[in-house]
Amino acid sequence: MITHLISTTEFVKLAVKECWLNPDKVVILINNYVKFISQQPKLYMFIPCNELNEPYPDTADEYWKHKKGYLTQHYKVAQSKVLFKGWIIDTNHDKLVIKNTITKHKIEWYDLTPNVIIKDLLQLYLELTQTTLKQIGL
Repeated sequence: MITHLISTTEFVKLAVKECWLNPDKVVILINNYVKFISQQPKLYMFIPCNELNEPYPDTADEYWKHKKGYLTQHYKVAQSKVLFKGWIIDTNHDKLVIKNTITKHKIEWYDLTPNVIIKDLLQLYLELTQTTLKQIGL
């Protein structure tokens, strides 16, 4: 149905088009999507983080493929919670900056105000993970 973050209007059109025979499902999907895009962005949504919402030291999957045991299990759990594809820590900054490896968009993480919600990030063309699609109900 969708692969990236879209406006609510676009989502409503797609949901109606895809599920027009099941109006109850349309309402559920729309409600789920509105709840999803109304959340404040959290770091774990972009890159794997530990229980304290701190990024793992190296977000490259290759690094963790060679590790075994406790940390690897925690990293896999953290990775399964990521909602947007393609983000890594940009280590060329003093501040915490994450960048998208595909679109090259960057976010200075602590410059985001508390009023920012996921909907405000539409212009970043955020690609959704399977976790996100499940959360929405797709």
